[in-house]
Amino acid sequence: MLRRLVTFDVTGTLLRFAQSPGVLYAGAAAQLGLRVHPDKLQAAFRRQWKHMNLAKPNFGLGQEGWRPWWQETVIRTFVDAGVDTDHQTLFFLADNLINQFSDASCWSVREGAAPLLEALNSRGGFTLGVISNWDPRLHGVLDATRLSQYFHFVLTSYEAGHSKPERRIFDKALLMAGIEGLEPQHALHVGDDVLLDVQGARDAGWNAWLLRDDVKGAAEGSLEQLRQHLLPNSTEIK
Repeated sequence: MLRRLVTFDVTGTLLRFAQSPGVLYAGAAAQLGLRVHPDKLQAAFRRQWKHMNLAKPNFGLGQEGWRPWWQETVIRTFVDAGVDTDHQTLFFLADNLINQFSDASCWSVREGAAPLLEALNSRGGFTLGVISNWDPRLHGVLDATRLSQYFHFVLTSYEAGHSKPERRIFDKALLMAGIEGLEPQHALHVGDDVLLDVQGARDAGWNAWLLRDDVKGAAEGSLEQLRQHLLPNSTEIK
């Protein structure tokens, strides 16, 4: 029996922010005596995230690289939120936050994620992987949250050289699975973004599952509904 490949997105799918970026940014600033409301920082972060992804896609790959990309994103966020301080302090804040988001303390594992991954590995017949638009810190984050043990490979957009929804990152994942005779129709990608995860996977010839807690459809739903789809005779995950 041919093994099936099942890959997962990370942020919003397997991991969630323990607190919003706005709250974490405000906390880091407060330690230096800088007061700014988390909501202002959250709104500014969203604007700067969008700007940086358009101006320097895939975390600055082929330009300055992922760490300077994040330094600029964080600094722009604080400036956008109206924080008035010197450039040295902003760089210090940026480096602190880059390191902080590399740690498990900023993340929470989505309820049901680890039991589902454990069940898929235990049942056999599945090779599990990660396809995520992330920089290389993802490996350490998955180690710290104890999720890396479940995966045959972890493929970040930065290391792949291509981001979802590009077909090339899905093609690379097929090769990394190391399954002889594996075709796209034997692969399933699970994620929470319609464009990046679902449309990207389907355009590459894969199956896709849209992870949503509020609905149930033919190819969408919660982690429990995904378990029922992949392991129809297994018991409910806890």
